Amino acid sequence: MALAEFKAAEVCPGGYRIWLKHMPDAPLLASAKTWERIAKAYAAVLEARDADHGQRVRAVVTALICARREHTYEIDTATLLLASEHWISVDGAHELSLVQALVDAGRYFVKPLRYDARCAAAFANALLLDTGAAPLPLHVCSPFMTPHEREAKAATLRAAGGGWVWSADEPIPALPPAVTRRS
Repeated sequence: MALAEFKAAEVCPGGYRIWLKHMPDAPLLASAKTWERIAKAYAAVLEARDADHGQRVRAVVTALICARREHTYEIDTATLLLASEHWISVDGAHELSLVQALVDAGRYFVKPLRYDARCAAAFANALLLDTGAAPLPLHVCSPFMTPHEREAKAATLRAAGGGWVWSADEPIPALPPAVTRRS
C-alpha cells in the first residue's frame, strides 16, 4: 500500500511511471490501461490540482501496489483525493477558500467526508465546532453544481431551517462568531 502526494505521471515503455512527492527515486509503474482508467475516474482531482486558483492544493494517491520484479513496484489499483495545503480533504476547488478562511481564523471545525455518498451537495462543507453546544453547518454553493446538486443542497438547507451559505462566485461572508469558552 502506498499513500503519498501525487507528483506526476509520465509515459514509459509498457505504460506509465507514477511519481510520488516523497519517493523521488522510486516511481511506481502502471500499465497504460490501469493508469488511463485511474486518470479518467479522477480527472476532476487532477484538473483541480493543476488549475490556477491561487491556492496550493495536493492530489493524494492511495495505491495498492505489488512487486512484479525486484525493486519494481506496480500499481494494481489506486484512488486520488484533493486536499488543501494543510492536508484537509476537499470535494473540489470551491471548498479551498472556506477551508483556508477557517484555518487562518484559527477556528475549530470538522470537514465531513462524503466517501461513496451519491451526492456530496447534501452534506455541509464544514462543521464549526466553536459556536455553541451543537456543530454549525457551513455550506458552499459552487457555480458549477449540477441542478441535482443544487436541489440537494437546497433541500438540506430547508430541512435545517437555513444556515450559513456562501456562493463561491461571491466574496466569502463573515463566519459566525466563535463562543468564548470559560475554563
